[in-house]
Amino acid sequence: MNRKIRLFGSLMMLVGVVLGALGSHVFKSVLPSAALESFHTGLEYLIYHALALLLLSNFEFHSEKRKMIAVYFMVFGVLLFSGSIFLLSFKSLIPINISWMGPLTPLGGFLLIAGWGLTAFNFLKK
Repeated sequence: MNRKIRLFGSLMMLVGVVLGALGSHVFKSVLPSAALESFHTGLEYLIYHALALLLLSNFEFHSEKRKMIAVYFMVFGVLLFSGSIFLLSFKSLIPINISWMGPLTPLGGFLLIAGWGLTAFNFLKK
């Protein structure tokens, strides 16, 4: 179980570092400043939650099931939150309308909040 959490955290960090490098060297020249700022917001949340997963893998929860639910909330939350921000940052360069992705960002944010809420609840009960 903790091995899977560490794998999620490591893969998310890998993606974060690659996207950070691309953002600093490539995307900086093609994205408008507002889009680049949004991109960096998505990147921050990705990296913060990658680190959080690596840390959470070392903590005991009230039950392993609750731990995995919190982890999945965070993983899917980051995918929706950061992923939609990343794609929406490029909407001026993408030939199709992706504005429909806008509602995915707050849904991802809600999942992140739920994951942290479960984590806090666990620490209160422990």
